[in-house]
Amino acid sequence: MDFTIPEEHKQIQALMRRFVRNELMPLETQVEEKGEFPPEIRRPLIKRATELGLRNLSVPEKFGGGGLGLLGQAVVEEEVGWTSPGVSWGVVQGWGWSPPASFCRVATPEQMEKYFYPVLRGEAEECGGFTEPNAGSDAANIQTTAVKRGDSYVINGTKHFITNADRSSFAVITALTDPVKRARGGITHFIVEFGTPGFSLGAYQPMMGRRGTRNYELVLQDCVVPEKNILGDMGGGARRTFAHFAQGRLLLGALFCGTAERALEMAKSYAKRRATFGQPLASRQAVQWMLVDMAVDIHATRMMTHEAAWEGDQGQDIRVKAAMVKLYSAQMVCRAVDNAIQVHGGIGYSRLLPLERMYRDARLFRIGDGTDEIMKMVIARDLLQTE
Repeated sequence: MDFTIPEEHKQIQALMRRFVRNELMPLETQVEEKGEFPPEIRRPLIKRATELGLRNLSVPEKFGGGGLGLLGQAVVEEEVGWTSPGVSWGVVQGWGWSPPASFCRVATPEQMEKYFYPVLRGEAEECGGFTEPNAGSDAANIQTTAVKRGDSYVINGTKHFITNADRSSFAVITALTDPVKRARGGITHFIVEFGTPGFSLGAYQPMMGRRGTRNYELVLQDCVVPEKNILGDMGGGARRTFAHFAQGRLLLGALFCGTAERALEMAKSYAKRRATFGQPLASRQAVQWMLVDMAVDIHATRMMTHEAAWEGDQGQDIRVKAAMVKLYSAQMVCRAVDNAIQVHGGIGYSRLLPLERMYRDARLFRIGDGTDEIMKMVIARDLLQTE
């Protein structure tokens, strides 16, 4: 592996850094306190991010995206981690940078024109409906069904914890088309437009963190979707979803490096200027060791992430390494922010600083995109070569 980051990646990284710190970070407090990101502020930012080429970096160039590989995405995603997901989600960060490149690759020309190109141009938004009350980490256990009727499918089921659903014009959902095959060829992706009879926004689901992103149930009751709205091959939904999750887990490692780096910079700065008993906190060995632990954790996570991303760009199977990155980085960022709060003492626990918000935001990811325990199962299965 060449550990030199290509110059073009550094340039995009610098552009993302300026956008995040100049355009998004100043909005954190407003979005956090109100619990919403007003569309009159958010929509112009989406347009600007699109114009700068920051919103569709993973999408192939032939569709108008940046065509960045995983290593390039990881380098840039680290900058996104510096700000709140409440302001980054849907602007420069989302479920794989919207829409996921894997969807563009399998969409028909008609689907691209009607659904995905408007999203790529920043004119529309979409959401992904995968998680269900009984199918979170066990994504293959979905209960939503799609039954063929003529040239359409009748879909019934409930999705939940769906981010961005209230802002979206359509959803890409998974449904069982063969209950026997299930994840081995029985799960299919469907594009479902909001406004379709039988498709509705369900209950709002408030969260501990990530304020500004709003999560809802999606309810499908005898929802009739035309066969032409199947995305990709029949029964290929699980394969694409799992591949998407692997890449998403990997990129979370980069995102968490950014969050932890911000926490470290805040802790270093505070330790240097805050004095106790006539000496700066930075002179205390206990504080120094917390800072050292944070720095080592960040470096280790970055190296794990970059190596796995590079291997992914070479066409290697990175599912297990992505699980390792997800497991380690999700715990790492929680430790890092917790240490930063400890260095700051009472002011760190207060809402006068962003650290308590960063802790609440980070805590989700020991659960979301696969729990710590599921990541260990994936890794153990590979280690032991068990089925």
